Amino acid sequence: MGTDWILRVTPTRASTIQNNVRVTSTVRDLNQQNDTATERTTVTAVAGSADLKVSQVDSPDPVSAGTQVTYSVTVTNAGPSTAVGVVLTDIVPAGLSRSSLRCSECNLCSINGTTLRCPLGDLASGASKVWNLHGVPTVASTLRNTVSVTSSVRDSNQTNNTSSETTTVTQATSAR
Repeated sequence: MGTDWILRVTPTRASTIQNNVRVTSTVRDLNQQNDTATERTTVTAVAGSADLKVSQVDSPDPVSAGTQVTYSVTVTNAGPSTAVGVVLTDIVPAGLSRSSLRCSECNLCSINGTTLRCPLGDLASGASKVWNLHGVPTVASTLRNTVSVTSSVRDSNQTNNTSSETTTVTQATSAR
């Protein structure tokens, strides 16, 4: 009499997965040739999926209060499909002067409180787009800029869709 076991897995990326099984018993087995089995499965990317990822760097860091800082954000689509309707959302640090904010294609963006939403259009597989946010910190503090990206196409790996960058703001030095 046998026992069936079902193992369900959810692959997170295209690859080959392998399952190795071995059975043993406390009773002597006359045919040990059938005690192991291996099953290989090729996992392919789902059509109509993309893998957006976002990263950013700040410059300068540290920065003096009253001096412009730039967050340079790179959005990349690792594919396999075009990411349609990409939207970048930036949680603007509270310590940046709102009147000093400038960004790439800001005329397309909307702001609600500290949230800036900017449509970036479509991004082909393998393509990247750089978006910049410029602002002037008002007081010595630590700023944290957080950005995320989405699109209307299923994203096969959402763990790389958000990036945070910390900037040290020092007290402005006065001229003597």
